[in-house]
Amino acid sequence: MSAQQPLHPNPTSSMSLSKSLAWLAKRAAPLTAAMIAIAAVLWSDFRHEFSLPIGFASSSVLSALPAIVAIVISAVACLAVALAMPGHVLTMPIRSGGPTLAALMRTPIDPATGKQTNLRPSRIIERYWIGMAVVSGFAWAAIIAWASIYKDSPIAVSFLIVLAVMLLQTALGSWVLRRALIKPQPCSTGFYSALLLAHLLQAYIAFFIVYVLLQTVPTISVFDITYGIAKLIAAMMMVALVQLLVAQRIVRGWYPDLFKHLVYLAIGIMAAVSLVPPIGARAASFALLSSATPHKTCSVLLLADAPMAAAFKS
Repeated sequence: MSAQQPLHPNPTSSMSLSKSLAWLAKRAAPLTAAMIAIAAVLWSDFRHEFSLPIGFASSSVLSALPAIVAIVISAVACLAVALAMPGHVLTMPIRSGGPTLAALMRTPIDPATGKQTNLRPSRIIERYWIGMAVVSGFAWAAIIAWASIYKDSPIAVSFLIVLAVMLLQTALGSWVLRRALIKPQPCSTGFYSALLLAHLLQAYIAFFIVYVLLQTVPTISVFDITYGIAKLIAAMMMVALVQLLVAQRIVRGWYPDLFKHLVYLAIGIMAAVSLVPPIGARAASFALLSSATPHKTCSVLLLADAPMAAAFKS
């Protein structure tokens, strides 16, 4: 064996995991400091958003910061998995023995010409996936607006509209793939069923994004609605781009630095969430309320000035 040849040119997943754990152990102190700092910002968002008269430096608050970090990280991990789930259809063969959509979007470089190949199908598929994600968000925004105006409309109508939108998205996907691959019927029936399920999962994600954005809209004005629509488009485009990137990474094989990048991604998402006080406060409330004792009533303290207190005593 040559001295310059690596011992393990293709490391296995177990080897990469061992290296990732060693990397995590070496950087435990700065990572812990970053997480505690983010948890402190989330707690500050929670205090300001809900106007809690609790000191920031109290012993109970300081002892709760690690628990907030652990619960929020778990929620972020579940959220990341949920966001990536619709992209699973991109890693499925479009027919028996056929390529995957993620493989078609890789656009490799032709060594003879030095130009990207398969560029046209790649661009068509990317635009379709991103566009359908934005459509899912707008569909839920329109349904919620309709339900707010016409409060007596049955809830079954909303679900039928969502189902109709998903069926139209799948039918449009069939036309887009025929146009991209220039074939009469390039995909199997099983693939279209998986595509319909992917749009269902995408609609589920879009509902929660619309719900969170509605919590951050202070008033119903033209500016706030326009700003909310812009945030909705940006959020759904970001979700679709993440799904495309994850799917393309999966079809390339094992990802040695997956654990490291997931740690950085979780910290980045937590930091971004903490910078938006309404969303950060609700993330912290999820961590705090999940540890509260269930089925217990709250104690309400009524503060009154001295004359009113004397009147109550008499």
